[in-house]
Amino acid sequence: DVTLIEPDPARAEEASDLLSSALVIQGEPTDRDLLMDEGVSSADAFIGATEAQGKNILSCFLAEKLGAHSTIALIDQLELVELLYDVGI
Repeated sequence: DVTLIEPDPARAEEASDLLSSALVIQGEPTDRDLLMDEGVSSADAFIGATEAQGKNILSCFLAEKLGAHSTIALIDQLELVELLYDVGI
């Protein structure tokens, strides 16, 4: 199962139309309660892939702390790769 969390309402609606096999939720991927409500604790993987590097890192950190099996964050600063790897992102 794939769940997509999209902050922008228009983009969430567009994604829902395009990704018929995915559950699309309009909300913030850094919202701890939302992640818990959507079952991130049982997720095989969580991918933070917004346009904001900080939001990707934070959402992956939250997902990892809430029990996601693995996390991947889209980043644009290569010097962060080793640091993020060391903390499990």
